[in-house]
Amino acid sequence: MSKTDVQGQGGLFDNLFEPPALDPIWGDRFIKKDRQDANIKPYGRREPEPETFDPELASELTEQAIERADEHANPDWKKIFMQTLIDVAVSEESFTTDQVWRRLADNPHVPKTHERRAAGALVKRAVRANVISYSAATRPSERAHCHGSILRVYESKIHGKEPEQFYALATAGA
Repeated sequence: MSKTDVQGQGGLFDNLFEPPALDPIWGDRFIKKDRQDANIKPYGRREPEPETFDPELASELTEQAIERADEHANPDWKKIFMQTLIDVAVSEESFTTDQVWRRLADNPHVPKTHERRAAGALVKRAVRANVISYSAATRPSERAHCHGSILRVYESKIHGKEPEQFYALATAGA
């Protein structure tokens, strides 16, 4: 059976082998190239980039992400987070950020922020200010939405001291 045999029978498949009619408004705009461009982000799918194993690049990208999160977080929230971190460091010899988040959750006056990842920048600031230090120990998170992910334990360098003398750090970088 040839193309002409199929076309001459009348029915659904009569125009099967003819080129489609051009759209009266769009014309031939949606040709293959346009469909390929439509699949480029932000409009559509994209092939994942190949894995890169470069520790220096990873460290640089991490620092950039921490800086971006810090820049975009609510300054009032950052101040209260740092004050709370200092309070925890004064009262506990060692702790995880779960203790800081628990105290923030108990405080009804904590302002909202859309960038909670800025907590990482504030913890790094506290380490640089010699308020806390990293320890080799880890603990699972107690927060339900963290699904028990492993958290670093921090050692306090200001345990038992008056927190007010360290509150200036809360406004230094905010």
